[in-house]
Amino acid sequence: MKTKALLIAAAVAVLPLTELCADDGEPALYDVLENSGLYFNYRTSEFASELDKQAWETLAGVYIKDGPPASVGDLELSNTIWGMDYVDFGPETLDVSYWDGEWYFKGAGVTEVMQLDSISADGKIFYTINEWYPLTFRVEGEYLYIEEYGERFYKATGPDCHMRFLKSYMAEQEL
Repeated sequence: MKTKALLIAAAVAVLPLTELCADDGEPALYDVLENSGLYFNYRTSEFASELDKQAWETLAGVYIKDGPPASVGDLELSNTIWGMDYVDFGPETLDVSYWDGEWYFKGAGVTEVMQLDSISADGKIFYTINEWYPLTFRVEGEYLYIEEYGERFYKATGPDCHMRFLKSYMAEQEL
């Protein structure tokens, strides 16, 4: 399973934004948003169950520990399954993805393969299991909580909020 996760990670194309931006090579945020679909290669995942399909839009995405970052940092777009998106938020990032019937939780240099066991009736609590232990993920607004660890992560982007962080950052900075 680890080999599969590595192959998936290697298959994600990272595109420097200078390819998408003005002649001066400096990426402008409005260029990033405007051109985010330019190099996107849409691909779909085959869902192993209706449960996985139901969870994907809410649970999949890139999360940042505790809250959104204060600045943008180095801009690079990645060809995610939901579109070209900014996904590099540094070492405090949690990436939740789904591919070919398996859920991947990647953070702190570790990738775990999980299976979705069930979802609460309101669609906000996700019960998962891997080879060793279960994990419970609770979604409240823009945040994901990992119950067993008492950790909170801000959802920066995902299939239900394409380029959320860049859009909110531009609005806050009045760009």
